[in-house]
Amino acid sequence: MAIPRGQPPPSPWPPLFLLLLYLLLLISSPSPLQARPLLLQQSINVAVVFSGSSYQNEVRGRLSGENFVDMPVVVSPVTVLVNDTNPRDLLTRLCDTMATEKLHGVVFEDDVGVGDDTQVAEVAQILDFLSTQTALPIVGISGGSAVVIPFK
Repeated sequence: MAIPRGQPPPSPWPPLFLLLLYLLLLISSPSPLQARPLLLQQSINVAVVFSGSSYQNEVRGRLSGENFVDMPVVVSPVTVLVNDTNPRDLLTRLCDTMATEKLHGVVFEDDVGVGDDTQVAEVAQILDFLSTQTALPIVGISGGSAVVIPFK
């Protein structure tokens, strides 16, 4: 049987069956936009890391999404309180927070242990490692300046 040139070959399935199969696949599959949560809802979760015991009473309950009402997206700050500024405690708290919350970024005051340069270097290395492994943007704030650890 020869097929005329320019004509598609006839389908072995009737068009109605193909349409029903396509609709069934569309209904049963998860939404393709679920992999991109920013397209469905314009909100981001940002971990704000406070270190030291002086912040414990000041910060609790004061930082909320209402502080960011004028932003084009809904910002949900996730407060992370770290009593001790040792690198192990910091890494443990950040990993626990990332396990429970879907984070889009981290803001951290990087002037912890100002008198101890080794501790500042260790914290910077941990944040750099964390940013590299998770592709999570981390912003370090010291006084009035900010440093962004870029995606690698």
